Amino acid sequence: MDPAAQNIPHYYDIIKNPMDFQTIRHKLDKKKYKSLSEFESDIRLIFSNCYLFNPPQTQPYISGQIIEALFEKEWPLLKMKLVATDQSEFKSLSQSSKTKIPNAFPEVKECREVLDFLYSMEADIVHFQKPVDKDKLPIYYEIIEHPMDFGSIERKLSMGEYRSYSEFKDDVQLIFSNAKKFNEKGSIIADSAERLSTAFKGRVMDSIVSDTSNQVPSSASRSIVKSKQKESSRDNRLTVNSTEGKKIMKILSKLQSHHLAIYFNAPVDPIAAGIPEYRDIISDPMDFGTIKSKLMNNEYPSVSQFCKDIELTFSNCFKFNPPGDPVHLAGLELRDLYLKEMKSLKLDTEVPLTLNQDTQKESGPLSPKSPLTQSLRNFLNRIMMLDVATLFLYPVSIIEYPDYPEKIQYPMDMTTMSLKLENDEYMSLSDFEKDIRLIISNCLSYNKPGTYGYRQGQLFQTKFNREWKSFMTSLPEVCT
Repeated sequence: MDPAAQNIPHYYDIIKNPMDFQTIRHKLDKKKYKSLSEFESDIRLIFSNCYLFNPPQTQPYISGQIIEALFEKEWPLLKMKLVATDQSEFKSLSQSSKTKIPNAFPEVKECREVLDFLYSMEADIVHFQKPVDKDKLPIYYEIIEHPMDFGSIERKLSMGEYRSYSEFKDDVQLIFSNAKKFNEKGSIIADSAERLSTAFKGRVMDSIVSDTSNQVPSSASRSIVKSKQKESSRDNRLTVNSTEGKKIMKILSKLQSHHLAIYFNAPVDPIAAGIPEYRDIISDPMDFGTIKSKLMNNEYPSVSQFCKDIELTFSNCFKFNPPGDPVHLAGLELRDLYLKEMKSLKLDTEVPLTLNQDTQKESGPLSPKSPLTQSLRNFLNRIMMLDVATLFLYPVSIIEYPDYPEKIQYPMDMTTMSLKLENDEYMSLSDFEKDIRLIISNCLSYNKPGTYGYRQGQLFQTKFNREWKSFMTSLPEVCT
């Protein structure tokens, strides 16, 4: 971090303990970390510094949220793997811990498959991956007598502490019962526990049916198999193992793994997000995590119903977040990805897919629903996510730069461009390009050569030229 070069000389007045990934890499190379917790603390310090210095909804703040979400997704499993492979605390464990403990019961493989299955429900599992923090929530341990989490289950499984499948199953169910006991019914965590519990029971039942398919069932399991067979014969619902189920699961996985899916992978928490009016505006909430849970539990009768929930997720996004808002932009990009994937997999659905041909020739003004406008919208969304685009996302503040109107006769920014696209104000591709060029020329005119703003303008110009050339190449038939 170079505050002077980035024109933020007050950075160290606000941030007393700076940290960055390059410093962490240097400390790793020099073996300065004595434990995993020290490493984790430095990573989390980067995020806390980012949120302390940058206002919400700014590009650095949003980038921090995206990277933090990736860290929270990968770190718990990586940490448990380090412990399981005797790498925990950076080789500082005692020698006795390096002795490999044999699996104590034959169903260990099945247990790991169940855990992998539950971990695929990322939006729900995130609440239960590690123990509840005693310092932040001491009352939890007054109410919950036997705490449990999936990180602890992973450790116990790796260390051979389970003697039977039933012990493993009891710990998994303990997580869900604890969550329902401590959290109010209808809360996000309680609902997540309910979905996971239902999925877990379904997985266990499927295992029973699978295990008995090649043998004579016992009297205890025979009724279960019959019940499942009867249920299957009368309920021809979409399942994750069917051909179409596998296809839409592939689509959903692509959506959830996208770096912009941070806004859509879990139900919106109006209180935590600081938007208490959300439920007044959005009467029927939907998200990718809920969709995945419904898919896992065979709740969709057809692909069309799955598509309706996906479309509902996006329509809610566009209804609540205005054009130009980062969440609105993220929704546009993900919806484009979804439509392309649906089209490429040739799924049979009654829900109309509104993706148009990218190479269709355009003439006259650009309609908001035209294929070219959709392509331009996606292109604008993409360049707004560039690391050098931060200065050009919103109108320049006259309060911060009072002389700006005197020097710049025709101001322009990418949020304004997004609104113009939505309002059918562009007549051609060249009009769109002119506005981008105007943003660049304004920047280079207002900022002196050698300053941070001027350099950012040059970098943005270089990246835009490359992206625009690629975009135009992909649309050979378009009229300009």
